[in-house]
Amino acid sequence: MTSHDTRQATRERAQTLSDRLRELVAAIDARIPHVEREAERRIARDSGLLKTEAQERIAQLGTVFVGDPHRRAASDVGAAAASDACDLARMDSDRG
Repeated sequence: MTSHDTRQATRERAQTLSDRLRELVAAIDARIPHVEREAERRIARDSGLLKTEAQERIAQLGTVFVGDPHRRAASDVGAAAASDACDLARMDSDRG
């Protein structure tokens, strides 16, 4: 396998992982937590943390795609994740 083939395979694996992480983020976004229930608040908080980690990993994987138009979008997604996690933490503390 040539170095070009190795780089191509690495890009393909990173793209596949990035796509799966985006699906995870979409699934978390689609779920509507019932925060009036104790377990649901914990699930919402944990989901927010998982979403943040997934978005950060998407942004990291974006660096594999030099010149990829999605690279900037992946970085923007990572930045938005921080505010989502803070919102969930505030929501959890507001509910007691």
